[in-house]
Amino acid sequence: MRDIVTFTTDFGGADSYVAEMKGVLLGHHPHVQCVDVTHSINSFDKDTAAWHLWRSYRWFPKHTCHAVIVDPGVGSSRKNLFIQTELGNFLGPDNGSLVWAIEDAEERSGKKAAIYEIPTPGGIVPTFFGRDVFMPFLRDFLSGKQLRLERLESLQGNSFPRAKKEKKGFRAKIIYVDKFGNGVISISPNEIVSPTAQLGKKRMETYSHYQAIPPKKVGLIPGSHGLWEIAAYEASAHKLLGFKRGDEVWVSDGSSLSQRKMKSGKA
Repeated sequence: MRDIVTFTTDFGGADSYVAEMKGVLLGHHPHVQCVDVTHSINSFDKDTAAWHLWRSYRWFPKHTCHAVIVDPGVGSSRKNLFIQTELGNFLGPDNGSLVWAIEDAEERSGKKAAIYEIPTPGGIVPTFFGRDVFMPFLRDFLSGKQLRLERLESLQGNSFPRAKKEKKGFRAKIIYVDKFGNGVISISPNEIVSPTAQLGKKRMETYSHYQAIPPKKVGLIPGSHGLWEIAAYEASAHKLLGFKRGDEVWVSDGSSLSQRKMKSGKA
């Protein structure tokens, strides 16, 4: 079985950081398949890293190792994590970037994750743990070496921001804005089948796909990630409405939208 390692970072493409991490692995395991999820996350944006891992890991084989290196606390007292689940293995700093995927894997598999701390070797430069701590550990793990790790009971960071059920609907948040200007809402079609939503004073109806949304209008469609999203056809809903990540959206069957006042805030 071929080893697969995915990479999610905020390193961008201008520097050699990603290549150096892959080099540590490929120097010992030339047949490892390295997959780039994204390296275009804004610097230090742990929540966006959590989002990309959450939506991407489930499409890979269960033996895949997922490395998430968005690490503004590198070199500090924050822990280095290796987490094993029934649906994949995960490496990264203990800063919340792994939490959404781990909780999702636990829920989908029905089994608790095994969380371990990777020790920090002595004598390394404290600025590039992706290359100098996580990749050497992964190299040894893929070699089948016996590794002494300390078991941990919990992770730092916030759980997936699920919509809050209220008497006449749900109070949800925009958790991600993609390059097309679509705003992903933290509620799924499994929770509400054909919703109406309100963001500020803007009311939105449900459509089956992008092209069904009238020109210069904004609506809700079921996204490929399994959540509702605010979208426009051949336009940016983000630019049309001016929303941002963390804004609150009221989602219901539309019967009480006129009585609700929406709030916005930074996640």
